Amino acid sequence: MENYRKSFFHYNLNVAQFLLTSDDLNNEQKLKNIKETYSNLVGKAIPIVNENDTTTTKELSFGDNDILAAQILLSLNFDLLIILTEIGALIKNQNPLINSDSFNTDYYDSIKLSNNGFGGLKSKLDSAKKVIEYGKKCIIAKAGDSILDILNKKVVATQFLNKNVMKKEK
Repeated sequence: MENYRKSFFHYNLNVAQFLLTSDDLNNEQKLKNIKETYSNLVGKAIPIVNENDTTTTKELSFGDNDILAAQILLSLNFDLLIILTEIGALIKNQNPLINSDSFNTDYYDSIKLSNNGFGGLKSKLDSAKKVIEYGKKCIIAKAGDSILDILNKKVVATQFLNKNVMKKEK
C-alpha cells in the first residue's frame, strides 16, 4: 500500500485499501456496505482491492486477484475490467478482439498454456470469459502502459467482448 500511496501521491491522489473475502461479495449486507463505502470514495481516493487472506479461513477464497477483480466488477456492476500483466496482450497483432462466440477451449490451447498457466494467463482468461458472459468488457494489457493509451487503443492489448455488446458498439 505504501508503494501505491507514493505512486498516486505524485498525481495528488489518495488511495484506500479494500480487503475482501468471497464471503463479503456473497453476503447481501456486506456487499451493500462495500458499495456504500465505494460510493463515498468516488472522487476522493483510488480503491486498491486485494483478498483479505489474513482473516479468511479458506485456503484460497477467490483463487487470485484476477478472479477477485472479475467478481468485484460483476458485484458492483462496472462495465470494464482491465487486467494488467507483465507479458501484455495475449495476441500481439494490433488490438485483437475476442468475442464470446470465438472464446472457447481452443483459445486456451492456441496460446499454449502450460499445466500451471504462464504468468497466470489461465486465470486471466477465466476472468475475461466470466466477465463477457455477463455482457461486460475485458482488456488484457501490459503493466506499465498508460490506462488512457489502453482505452484509446494506442498500445497493443487484447479485448474481450460479448457478441451482443459488439453489435451495440458498431
